[in-house]
Amino acid sequence: MESGSTATVLADQYRVSGGYGRELPAYAQSLGIDIAPIAAALGLNLEDFQDPQSSISLNRFCRLFEVLATISGDSTFGLKYSQAYVHGGSGPFEYGMMNAPTLRGALEFFVKYAGLQRDVAYLGFEADQRFGRIEWSFSPLIIQREQFVDFFMATNLRFLTHFGDPANVFHEARLERREPASKAPYRKLISPSITFNAPMNAGVFTAQQLSARNNGADERLFELMVRQCDAMMREREFQPDIILHIKEEILSFLAEGQVTIGFMARRLAMSERSLQRRLADRGTTFNDLMDETRREYSDRLLRETDLPLSEISYRLGFSAPSAYSRSALRWYGKTPSAAREAWLNDTNPLLLRP
Repeated sequence: MESGSTATVLADQYRVSGGYGRELPAYAQSLGIDIAPIAAALGLNLEDFQDPQSSISLNRFCRLFEVLATISGDSTFGLKYSQAYVHGGSGPFEYGMMNAPTLRGALEFFVKYAGLQRDVAYLGFEADQRFGRIEWSFSPLIIQREQFVDFFMATNLRFLTHFGDPANVFHEARLERREPASKAPYRKLISPSITFNAPMNAGVFTAQQLSARNNGADERLFELMVRQCDAMMREREFQPDIILHIKEEILSFLAEGQVTIGFMARRLAMSERSLQRRLADRGTTFNDLMDETRREYSDRLLRETDLPLSEISYRLGFSAPSAYSRSALRWYGKTPSAAREAWLNDTNPLLLRP
């Protein structure tokens, strides 16, 4: 079963609509895979896949995709599942996307309400007279995510085929995932012009593409979905926990080596003294949070990747691998390589690594 480590608890703060998994059990079964024991081992309830209003761990859902890709031997599992997925499984958000009157309107709707369906670290849309670009990325804590990235891009592209030939919806597509062994399925299902290893996932559109109309749109239904999504967003509004907020900010800038209490105070639009006081009220300090966040991220990178220790050290913002090793000895009582080996010996590696 899934451990209750602080790293897992933090990663589980990121959520996704369970409805995205509605067809997943049947699709896996068509490949000879019983999804139930795998989902249970990852702490997922299959009943949530049938409820468009359910909210499940994005981290665990992404890992389920990776395990299924490994078991099936199909490195394009997520891409192919996108074609089996039936739109509407996530409720008002999807119906709104399907009935937006213009492509630009669909993208603006997507950016405004995407938080109802999944949590992303960044999502934005911008346009000038020539081009428009939508960009998005997940938290660094969602490590095993390539299959879900494929599914997510291809699934949302299917919303946009109401605006023209699927092969010509994107002017260009960019994926942050590693370059696959074969690009042909991606060129067919996403875009003939696609690049990999991008700093952020993105879809680029020409001004002409953005103005394309959805001839099958029901504009009254679209307005109804806008109102319903507005109401759902109001229900979700809450004051973010400052500890989790700071840890997320630290994760975003660790590798850049510029995370100080002064930097964080500016990010949070408060003075250093105010930040120190708020953290003291919670029984912690900024240095403690830096150390906890580094350890949480270290846990996941050691457990779920085969990245070299030098690369992990860089991602954690250490000045040198030796500094990482000293911290690991304090955290784990052993070196990073020994900690990684111990985890692999104690846990089913299929549930840990892509």
